[in-house]
Parts: sequence; structure tokens; C-alpha cells
Amino acid sequence: MEMDAYKQKVKKSLQDLINIGDLRQALNIISQYEQIIRDDVDIISMKSIIYIETGEIELAEELLFDAIRRNIISSDIFYNLAYIFHTKGENEQAVIFYKKSFETTSDLSLKKDINKILQSLNLNPLKIYKYRFSVVIPTRNSADTLKYTIKTCLNQKHDNFEIVISDNSSDDYNFTKELIKNFNDPRIKYYRPDEELAMTENYNYAISKALGEYVIMLGSDDGLLFHALSTLDSILPRTGIKLLHWRMAAYGWPNIKLKGYENFFGFPLNPKGTINYNEIDSNTIIKKVINFETNYSILPMLYCNSVVHQDLLEILIKNTGSVFKGYPPDVYSGFALAYIQNKYITVDLPMTIGGSSGNSIGIAYHHGKGNSNELKKDYIRLNNKAGLSLHNIIPDVKSLEAAVAESFLNAKDVLFPNDHELCLDRKLLIQKCVEGLDKNDTTYSQELKKIESSLEDEPQLRKWFKENYLMKPTTNNYSNKAKFSYKVGFENGNLSLNSEDFNVKNVYDAASLFSKITGW
Repeated sequence: MEMDAYKQKVKKSLQDLINIGDLRQALNIISQYEQIIRDDVDIISMKSIIYIETGEIELAEELLFDAIRRNIISSDIFYNLAYIFHTKGENEQAVIFYKKSFETTSDLSLKKDINKILQSLNLNPLKIYKYRFSVVIPTRNSADTLKYTIKTCLNQKHDNFEIVISDNSSDDYNFTKELIKNFNDPRIKYYRPDEELAMTENYNYAISKALGEYVIMLGSDDGLLFHALSTLDSILPRTGIKLLHWRMAAYGWPNIKLKGYENFFGFPLNPKGTINYNEIDSNTIIKKVINFETNYSILPMLYCNSVVHQDLLEILIKNTGSVFKGYPPDVYSGFALAYIQNKYITVDLPMTIGGSSGNSIGIAYHHGKGNSNELKKDYIRLNNKAGLSLHNIIPDVKSLEAAVAESFLNAKDVLFPNDHELCLDRKLLIQKCVEGLDKNDTTYSQELKKIESSLEDEPQLRKWFKENYLMKPTTNNYSNKAKFSYKVGFENGNLSLNSEDFNVKNVYDAASLFSKITGW
């Protein structure tokens, strides 16, 4: 805190000295400051302004380019460099850096100033978005959990955002509408489709209402950690990218239908102020995911684990007709966004909590019994109404691998049908599907039959399946499903807790606990 106060005091003094024209004294203070703190982006920017004011243009240019080479970047760095080129009459270079400055600032007045400059150069102005961020929440019959999801979004250390609610509830369910009315917060924008939509359709409807430059989508039992938007607003200019992924925290609501996951709360434990970046090659990661070498959560999905610039969504709409395709739409978006972006950045600091509750469709579809069957039936009914169905070669069984494969094929169909390096290994898929089945489930034999029926187009593969699974199902070494289990404590950089021990009852409580433990 003392160091932060020192930085602010020095920067204010420098700004005052620059404003009154005492540039020599300003340089003296910078020299003293840099003996203590090096590579401060604000100081570099101020120093370049002093060089410009004193006519030492070459020094200013060299200073700014050196900062960019060392990845010390900000909107001011780009703007000052653009200004130098502009004054030298090198307008082509000036435009490049004016645009970079525009893209890396959330300052609306600066964006307008840059657009005026571009127009003076006979160029079209750049698009200015109404909000920096849109937090989009498609929901269906889930007001009980949505209440706490919204609370996490409202409790941000950032003010330039909107919350888009797409209420796809059944006709007789008005609790969500009443909930939004009771919040009475202008940041919440409420929309309700004219008719009940399939999940994928509702995702597309919700996204179409977003007016923010960057978009985050949450489910109605997920949470936005309190530091998320302010931290992202700081990170995005530094990375200069339009697709940023993070590792989520995970929370099991008390009413979840997956045994053992109730009240689980786990997250990477980062010391406050520490964020590690890693560049991901999209083709490499797509191959690893579809070969089941790594979990699909590493994909940059427009659902809980990534923030996406509107430019990328426009590319998807232009190339495929919509942002989301098929089902499950979240995993599809991960494959699609990764493919069109080639590379993306991942950070190890969670920005969101991936919540799982009694309302979770994924849990109901793959793990649910009893009451969960109603959620699954509703999901299937709306998909059928929308004409959404699985590829014939994907077995319709309780398997995450099958869902991942279906999403991959949906992306391949519309984005890379002729890319022979990105292909599905069907034999491997079948092995993974069988390994994931619960041998003690009464539907086990039916599930095997479903897998066999997906192989009708491949006689040799079907023969292999019969010989290895149908004819001797009890002798193969494939695992049973077990209930979720975890060990409370810190291991491999992750903290796992029984949130009930901390009186956590919902995702907002979980976000509060995260903030208390980590300091973020």
C-alpha cells in the first residue's frame, strides 16, 4: 500500500510539473523514481511527452519502441508514438498506432479524439461500443440460482458494463421477470424471446442483444468474481488480443445432482497481484482436446471461461450464420473461436466461478436421475423443436467425450470441413465412451447398444466393437463411474474446500469467500 501511495504521489507531481512546463525538474524526479521502480508504463509515457515537448523526437521514438519491444504497452504509449509519426507527416504509420491506441483504451473521450484525427486523415471512424463489457446470462426457469449470479455481477470494481438477461423460461414461469424487476438496476437489461427456444437458439438470441466491446457469457448458476471486470480491463490492453481464456473456479451448489460434488469449492490459488500468461496454439490444443489428451475446458469458450471481442463474434456470424451451432453450444464455441483466432492467451487467475446446481443441464444430461430427467426431457424437446440432432456417428450416451466430439463435428462442418489434420478418431471415441459408462447402471446394456448403432456405417469398426465389448463386456478393463470425490486442502497449486464449513450457501457466498482468501 505504501508503494502504491508513493507511485500515485510521484505521478501526480510529474503531471503538475509537465502542465506548468517545468520539464527539467520532471526529468530529475523521473530519474530518481527509476532508480527504485523500473519499467513503469505511465512513467515511460510521461518521459516520452517531455522528450516531445523539448524537441527530442528521436529520443521519444526510441523510448516508446523499446517499451513496445519489451511488451510494456498501453494506450498512451501507442498514442504518443502515433502523435510523433503524425507530426512527421508519416500518416500511414501514425494510423497504425492511433488504431492500436483506440483498441487498447476504455476511455470514451480518447476514442472520440482518435476518431476525429482519423476523419481528418479522410479515414472512416472506428466503432465505439456503448459498454466495455457485456455480461450475458441466458436462463430458463432458474430464478433461484440466477439471483446470486446477478449479485456477483453487480458487485464489480468496474462501472462500464451491462448485464444482459435472456429469459427463456416456460410460459407459466414469471419468477425471473419478477426477480429482475426487484433488482431495479439500470445495468440489467432484460429480454424475453417471443417463444420458447432451444438452448443454442437462446444463446444466439442473448448474444444478439449485447452492446459491449467484450462479451462474457455465464450460466444462471455461475458467478463473476468481484475483481473480474477491473482486472480484465487492465489485462486486455497489455495483451493486445481479442480472445482471453482463464481457469475457472468450481462450485457445487448444495442441490446438485452429482453425488459428492455438493458444496465443493475449488480454485487455483494465486497470490494477489500475480497473473501468469501463456500463449496457446489453437491447432495444437484442438488436436489434444479431440484426441482426449486434455480436458475441453482449455478451449476458449464463450461460456464462463473466456472474454471475447465482438469482432470475433462478427466473424463467426459472417462465416457460419450465427455465433453458436448445434449442441452443446458452449463447447462448440470453444472449437470455433480457437480455430478462427489461431492463437489465444490463457491466464491462471480465475475470473469466474463455474457453478453446478440442480438446474444444470449438463449435470442432468450426463449424471442426473429422478427429478433431473425432467430437465433432460425439456432440453431434448426444445432441441427437437429446433431441428437440432446429433450426427449419426456420435453415440447418444451419457458421455462427455461424445458431447465434445459432437461439438467438434459441428465446428468442423461449418469452419474447417477440408482440414484433414483436424479429424475425429472414432475408435478412440468409442473406447472413451465405454470407459465412461457406469456398469452398475440399469441402462448399461442399452447404452452399449446405442454405441453399436452409431457404427452402422463402419462394418469393420462395428465388428471390433462387438468382439471387444458386446461379446465379453465383463472381462475388459474399463472403469466404472464413481461419485465425485476430493481431498480438502492445497495441492498442485489448487485449493479444495468444503464450502459448507464456511457457511457458503450459493455462488455469491463462494465469490465472497474467494475474495477473502485470495485478496483479489
